Parts: sequence; structure tokens; C-alpha cells
Amino acid sequence: MSRALGAWRRIPPPVWALVAALVIIGAVGSRWMGSWLTRDGGVRVSTPVPPARFGLTTITVAPGQRACVLNVTIPAGGEVAGLGGSVPTNKPGPPLTATLTAPGYLARSAVRRGWPEGLAFRFRPPAHDVVGRFCLRNEGRVPFVLNANNEPGVGLRSTSTLDGKPTPTVASLEFRKFAPATRLSRLGTMIDRAIAFSWSPLAGWTGRLLVALVLLLVPIGGVGAVLWAMEADRRAEERPEPEPEPEDRRPESEIAYPEAL
Repeated sequence: MSRALGAWRRIPPPVWALVAALVIIGAVGSRWMGSWLTRDGGVRVSTPVPPARFGLTTITVAPGQRACVLNVTIPAGGEVAGLGGSVPTNKPGPPLTATLTAPGYLARSAVRRGWPEGLAFRFRPPAHDVVGRFCLRNEGRVPFVLNANNEPGVGLRSTSTLDGKPTPTVASLEFRKFAPATRLSRLGTMIDRAIAFSWSPLAGWTGRLLVALVLLLVPIGGVGAVLWAMEADRRAEERPEPEPEPEDRRPESEIAYPEAL
């Protein structure tokens, strides 16, 4: 027992620092990740037009005008069309109607007067993914603006029109599930999408296995470092000490000393 306690006490400080860091990271990560994984949120199905990252651009839709996003993939799993919008005059948002059309598909939706910032149109999704258009019409008496994106290099294939005329920017648009879900329940899908965006050969079970190995090997590496240090200390303790050189017991008068220069 005393030998074991002595071995623990002789563990090098860098090893203790590594263990303490792993414990702190694990405690903080479990608290943050636990709430992040179990919090309900909207399930994003697709984002045909992502929001702008470096600057806000808008499309103003006056009363009676119709704004459309063309060449949009409407997913079969989408149930809500989300857009960023607001009223510059701080008045209640006007009533809006929306239509989603594609070959063999038509869906309608509406938003009542008084909506806050952000728009959400619930609709009937198609039986399978279709490419079509999303249009909304201002049925009220005040103008509003749609958040748009005109950043180069985002690879947008969709375009926007206002009363049939092309606009220099494209209205931001995403499709979501209606019922919220926790991130933990869709963790596998999130990993698959993240890997698909980085390197396609890692998609599917190969990517999941790689992530699992990383999460498993990081703590094992820390524990292995501690055990390695303890084993090295034990071997050093059991290594026999070198025997001291025999003491010269001759009389002082018989010992020859080198002459001083």
C-alpha cells in the first residue's frame, strides 16, 4: 500500500497537469454539451440560400408586390419555409401569402398581420424532392424587407425576382421540420452531413467510426500517460543501485599523490 502511495506521489507534475486538464475539459464539456445536445430546436432540412455572413443586404417588398426565389429544391422532408424579414418602420408586419410550385406540385401558406422579425410559412411538403419556386406576396399596406445574400463564391444557383424582374440579391431561404427535436436524437445525421461537406469518402459508417475512435482514444491517451509514468517510476525504484567504489585503506604515507606543478 505504501509503495503504491509512493508511486502516486512520484508522478511527474506534467502528468498531473494533463490529468487535471482532461478532468476540467470533461466537466465543462459535459455540462455545456449536455444542455446543447438535449435542447429542443428546429430541425433544418436544407438551406437553398444561406444568410449573408459579412453584411446585411435586403429586398424591399412594397404593398401588392410579389417576391420569388427561383430554381429552389423543395425537399420532401421540409414542412416550414423560413426567411429573414422585418418592417423598417417598426410597424406590425403585414399579412403575407406564399406559394410553392414545381412540376406536379403546388402548396399554399400564409402569415397573419403582426408577425415579428423572421418569417415561417408552414406548407405541405412534396412526396419527393422537386425543383421549383417559392413566392410570397405582400397583402398589407406597409412595405417590409427580406434578408438577402449577394456574396460572391457561395455557389448560389437560385435567383430572386420582384414582380417578375430580377433582383441583384437573392432572398435567404431555408426549409425546416415543423416539430422540434433535440440534437442528441439527430446526432448521427449531423455527423454524416459534417463529414459529407469535408470529405465524401468519410461519409456514412466510416465517418461515424472515425469520430467514435477519436472520442475514445483521447481519454485513453491521458490514462495511458499516467500508467506509463507510474510504471517507469516503479522500474526506476526497483533498479539496483550501483555499488560504491572500495575505500582505500592504506596508510597516509603509502598513498602517492601527484606532485604539484
